[in-house]
Formats: sequence, C-alpha cells, structure tokens
Amino acid sequence: MCSLWRMTSLNHNLFKVNEYFSLFAYHHPFLLFIVVVQFGALEGISGLICFVCATTGAKYYYLRAILHNYDDDKAVEILSNIVPALGADSQILIDEVVMPETGAHAWPAGLDMQMYTLFGAIERTGAQWDAILERAGLQPVAVKKYAPVVGSSVIFAARK
Repeated sequence: MCSLWRMTSLNHNLFKVNEYFSLFAYHHPFLLFIVVVQFGALEGISGLICFVCATTGAKYYYLRAILHNYDDDKAVEILSNIVPALGADSQILIDEVVMPETGAHAWPAGLDMQMYTLFGAIERTGAQWDAILERAGLQPVAVKKYAPVVGSSVIFAARK
C-alpha cells in the first residue's frame, strides 16, 4: 500500500509540474524552449521521463545528464521520441560528458564507472555520441565543451 501511495504521489507531482509549465508556456508563448526533466530514483522509481511542455517546433530541446543513465538503445529511443516534435530549425541540446578516446582524467573515468555500476550505462566518447545521433535520425551540428577536465559539453544536434 505504501508503494501505491508513492506512485500516486509521484503521478500527482508530475501532473502538477506539467500543469505549471503548460500554464507558463501559455502565458509566455514566445519562449520556445522545451525542458526534459528526469525524475530518477524517486521513491525507488527510476527512469521516468516526462516532457514538461508538449510544444512542437521549439528552437531548442534541452536534455542535461539524462542520456548517460541509459544504454545506447534506450538513449536512441529517448532521442527518437523527440525527433517528430522538431521544426525545421529546431535543435536538441544534449548536455553530457564527452569522454576522450584515450587519457581520460580520473574524474570522468570514475563517473563512467559509476554509470556502469549503477545503471549499466556509460559516459560516451564523441564517436559513440555520433553513432547514437545517427541511429536516432539526427546529425551533430556542434559540440561546445564548457568543463574541459570533466569533459562536460553541450552537443547540438539537428534532424537529418
């Protein structure tokens, strides 16, 4: 019964988040920016992904530290679900670690081991990100690294 209450509570909270952002989007239609929120490991429920706004044709769709929690197939599925909403000039911004092919610093290497141990996933190299984008029907536009030691980067991707 406690688990059922937690699930109901989580669904209620997700509804409230959706309601809030839908109302926000209604009052500010010029802000065409979609945020994807992950409610991972809340009360033992992991991997639930919720689109906060169901707007199509936004300029940017931003995902931060989401895809590294999933294996390649699930990451492709998540990205593939966004592709139909993309407009002609829309881009998906993927804010994740981009590992070097060799010589990774201890910090991202340790994070890679954590992702593998906790989720069976990995921190990906540039080539691995390119392969995921390709499978999802996307192409890389640019990669902007903002934390060089850790490898934190924003990958800009557009529809093929």
